[in-house]
Amino acid sequence: MGNAFTFYQQVVSRGLATSALHHVAAEAYYEDFELDKSIQAYEYAIASKPNWHAAYNDFGLLYRSMGEYDKAIPLIELAIEKSEYNVFKAFCTNNLGVLYRDLAQYEDAEQKALEAINLNPKALLPHISLGHTWALTGRLSEAIQQYQIALNENPNFLADIVFLPLTIHVSLDACYKKNNNFSACNEHMKKAQALLNSKDDYSSASFYSVQGEFDIAIDILRDLLDKKIISRKQMVNDPNLEFMNDFPPFLQLLQSNT
Repeated sequence: MGNAFTFYQQVVSRGLATSALHHVAAEAYYEDFELDKSIQAYEYAIASKPNWHAAYNDFGLLYRSMGEYDKAIPLIELAIEKSEYNVFKAFCTNNLGVLYRDLAQYEDAEQKALEAINLNPKALLPHISLGHTWALTGRLSEAIQQYQIALNENPNFLADIVFLPLTIHVSLDACYKKNNNFSACNEHMKKAQALLNSKDDYSSASFYSVQGEFDIAIDILRDLLDKKIISRKQMVNDPNLEFMNDFPPFLQLLQSNT
């Protein structure tokens, strides 16, 4: 990565860097835990292309990973404002709702998830986010309904979001367990186990995360990070790992340089 950073710095010094290059560099600096340089690169990306919603969104998620929600929220709001198409606007709106859920501002989280669904009814993440929010506030029947909508919308799922069905099945398991519907609970746990068996170690970490076995999940994630199989950005954006957001070892792993 050192040669790539050197090239980037040379291009910047000559005034030839594009907003896309700044954006890629920001993500790379984040993975190397050079947060000050990552922040600077995001600022360059936005200065180069002030209407680029993706830079605002990812910059906001960087601050989320640092726990600086006072900076993360305005950036995600700008990402929504700058988004030209509903599919992007819905994605960023859902991310804003996730930030509110992190802060236990459940009414705001619910509102943003509903707005995202209205903007893009076929998007899966807003339904899952709304399910999470309602499950946390005791609205289990409604949460189950949202998880089922996400599951039924695309039961096979796309290759680039293979971890969402695991989240849904385990979330459904948890809701049914609280409702003492153990038959349905077992059904979804079996489906989750089947998905787990068909996926890689990262899915195992996700499974242990949603099951509350955080120490096991952390050990797997640390090994995958060391082997550079996954990235910290992937971990921050994965809904399966949101269950560990308040778990200090997980936060330390996100902020570690090893």
